Amino acid sequence: MNAQGPFRSGHAFYPSLFTPSPLHAVKIFYTDHYVLPLPAGHRFPMAKYSLLRKRVERARLAGEGVLREPHAATDEEILRAHDRDYLERVVNGQMSAQELRRIGFPWTPQMVERSRRSAGATVEACRAALAEGVGVNLAGGTHHAFRDHGEGYCVFNDSAIAALSMQAEGCATTSTHWNGASAARLPRRSRTWRFILPAPIRTWATDSGGFR
Repeated sequence: MNAQGPFRSGHAFYPSLFTPSPLHAVKIFYTDHYVLPLPAGHRFPMAKYSLLRKRVERARLAGEGVLREPHAATDEEILRAHDRDYLERVVNGQMSAQELRRIGFPWTPQMVERSRRSAGATVEACRAALAEGVGVNLAGGTHHAFRDHGEGYCVFNDSAIAALSMQAEGCATTSTHWNGASAARLPRRSRTWRFILPAPIRTWATDSGGFR
């Protein structure tokens, strides 16, 4: 995509998208310390997030101060992608047993906080990418959530929340998704582009072992 492509918004243009920051300066957002109290034997691999962060640290992919705790997504940010009634049911613990089965988690205050932080991390990673060329969320991709319900371990759709937040902040946006699900959740707005990026598309290797 060239510099005259859809990343132009009004008179604003984001050259940082084409001139990434040095690897050691990339902002990386993590939320693995927000742990859900799951029952024994639960199938969701919650530990994977802390393992990923530790691997990033061991591989020295992040310099000092680069790993950051994100803000919790605000009601305003979440409501760009989700119905108010759904958000209120989630926050107040008023979800039905059927709704919780679809999500796969029992309701707890920690579930709400972690879901907000995960979405907030994607919003902040997008802002970092626009400002500096690259931004990373180590625990995003909750793209199974619909406007009015969650599904598949996803409470809030961080991809949709972040895309619509960037749009609200004046940036033409794209929404990437891995299983063809996320695009259906985004409202039909003329300045939101949708495309599929199959993953993984290539191996990222480093001299210290890297990711395979």
